[in-house]
Amino acid sequence: MWAVVPLKTATAAKSRLSAVLDPQVRKRLYLGMAKHVVATLESTAGIENVLVVTSDAEVAQLASHWGAQILHQEQDTGTADACRSAVAEMPAHVRSLLMISGDLPLVSVASLAPFVELSAREPLIAIAPDRHRTGTNALLCSPPHVIPVCFGPGSFAMHLAAALQRQVPVESVESDELALDIDTPDDLRRLRAALAAGATQCLVEVQELLAIHDAVAERA
Repeated sequence: MWAVVPLKTATAAKSRLSAVLDPQVRKRLYLGMAKHVVATLESTAGIENVLVVTSDAEVAQLASHWGAQILHQEQDTGTADACRSAVAEMPAHVRSLLMISGDLPLVSVASLAPFVELSAREPLIAIAPDRHRTGTNALLCSPPHVIPVCFGPGSFAMHLAAALQRQVPVESVESDELALDIDTPDDLRRLRAALAAGATQCLVEVQELLAIHDAVAERA
């Protein structure tokens, strides 16, 4: 199984957090979460290669340093297009492909284990929805082209509908760790609550960044 992480331009990422985080902190948070996702995928037995799809030269350089292979895009045209490009570039021997968001700070090897186990089944898709059960935070396709990918608003239902239309079996992977992606101030509050409650999966750099930001905010 291969894994694909689509990553946007770092300077433009997480704009919905602009009310609570300044641009530099948003960029560092975004890159910290991406590093955590890539590192977790690299540490997961059963994942052969990690491919980052990006149009950002800085992101590509960092991801390469983290150990990922890079698929360069001419421009950032969205998560769905990035994943479609990855599917089109998959070597013929790759029988299953996990497409996963780069902003999952609580993802762990244990939370990815169901995908590794399910990757042996074909045809199949397996989906981890976001916490609203509207978006798709992780999608396993066996084989990689088994359904058309359609990440974005409402993608959870669209992926299910595509599987139904093609009569492809579906497995739902329910995981609090995979459900929390960070897009809004409320997502950030939930991350802080999870860390305060003892969540340990989050990259140390992300935890330290949030702690420093909170300390500065309290003094302001």
